[in-house]
Amino acid sequence: MPLFFDGEYHVIHLSPPWDSLGEIVPEIRSKDTQRHISSKDMVHWTVHEPALYPGEPGQMDEDGCWTGSLVRKRDDGMFYLFFTSFDHDAENPQKISLATSEDGYHYTKRPDFPTLRPDPYLEQIDYRDSYVFWNEDEQVYWMVLAARYKDGGPFHRKGVITYRTSSDLWNWSEDHVLYSPWYMVCPECPEMFKMGDWWYLVYSHFDQNAKTTYRISKSCHGPWRTPRLPGFDGRRFYAAKSLTDGKRRFQWGNIYERETLTNEGRWTYAGDMAMPHELLQQEDGTLVVCVPHEIVDSFGKPVPKQFKPMMGDWKEEKDSLRVESTSTFAYGFFEEQSKDAVMLHAKLNLEDGYGAFGLLLKSTEGLSPSWELIFEPARSRVSITRYPVALDPFWETLNPEIDDAPMEVDGPRTIERPLKIENGREIDVKAFVDGSFVECFVNDELALSYRIYDPTGGVPFHKFGLFVEDGTLNVTNIKLNEEV
Repeated sequence: MPLFFDGEYHVIHLSPPWDSLGEIVPEIRSKDTQRHISSKDMVHWTVHEPALYPGEPGQMDEDGCWTGSLVRKRDDGMFYLFFTSFDHDAENPQKISLATSEDGYHYTKRPDFPTLRPDPYLEQIDYRDSYVFWNEDEQVYWMVLAARYKDGGPFHRKGVITYRTSSDLWNWSEDHVLYSPWYMVCPECPEMFKMGDWWYLVYSHFDQNAKTTYRISKSCHGPWRTPRLPGFDGRRFYAAKSLTDGKRRFQWGNIYERETLTNEGRWTYAGDMAMPHELLQQEDGTLVVCVPHEIVDSFGKPVPKQFKPMMGDWKEEKDSLRVESTSTFAYGFFEEQSKDAVMLHAKLNLEDGYGAFGLLLKSTEGLSPSWELIFEPARSRVSITRYPVALDPFWETLNPEIDDAPMEVDGPRTIERPLKIENGREIDVKAFVDGSFVECFVNDELALSYRIYDPTGGVPFHKFGLFVEDGTLNVTNIKLNEEV
């Protein structure tokens, strides 16, 4: 729930109980507090007192203060923090409540606020994640909400985004349907903003093709159309919200964590906040993603490195590597001693053919396990892919040394984004590893974020490496830096 005011970036975010780390039980994991951080540069952050705590037993938010939004009233500067009150056993478990603040730091819940509940044509369970903003075109405040139809249509496709209007942030209209696509369970954490001539409706969904995505329109009333490049990242970058400082727009989301905090654990709800993503608008209204220059600049301390070839005849010059690997595989690793947070910035160029190539991420020397930021010219895509992939049980029984790779909901190709890849054309890659966080930015256009824990059992691994499956690969302008 970000907002820029008084020259600082403020983010109010959900925080599950500290003792629920790695926990998967919803009743435990979802009892959220709303915590508050701020920064002048998006690099150095100040932690403030939490904005909201869950209520006492018997109160409508006793099971958690869920997502909402922070807005500053135009006439008196008062801060209005709308949030979802959650009471698991209530007839309406999710309701829209309000807290206010005079200074933006200390919030008081307002039990006198007329609590907002779903209209009768909506399901009474899912009704949450209010996003409030001043609609300049309509000259009134809007609130967009995640909801579901009560009747009709396939059960798993009833998700709908509604909106309400208000002139004073206190008295709100009934629900109106804003977007009814009939293809998801529930459009979580919606937000809405205008850039230039285009309106954007952003939301997250946890079912098919799960991710934070968006639709575009020339009118705040729609119709809402699919853009050329829908989505901002992969399925594990979720519930993203954005702000503008008046010139640029930045987005924050969370990267899910796993039960047992290992690569074999099941995915839990929520995780840790990713680094900010900057959203850039294209002529056709499409939004692309880059890492803010403030983040790149903060990684200004060079890390001594040495490339260790594992397969292939790699030729090394200052800050450059080249390998000719026609019809075969070549790979190697950067040996370095860095802190947890490190950035690899390089330009990759496949001279010939359609073979796959890219970066190795937090991989063992035997590539079992390994993760690849893999560029596939033949398929016009880039992805983060896990190896080895799971096999049918029959094939695993033929050789007892074949790793029993886990099968999971993400599949081996954990994130996939479309990308046109041409021979001789450089691809700019900025890849960050910070503990179990891996965040990659390609051509100031695409982001691929994921959670990769250290291999179990203390197996040695390298944070970064290079590979090519068939072709001549040039890697230039290689920089390995850690935070200053």
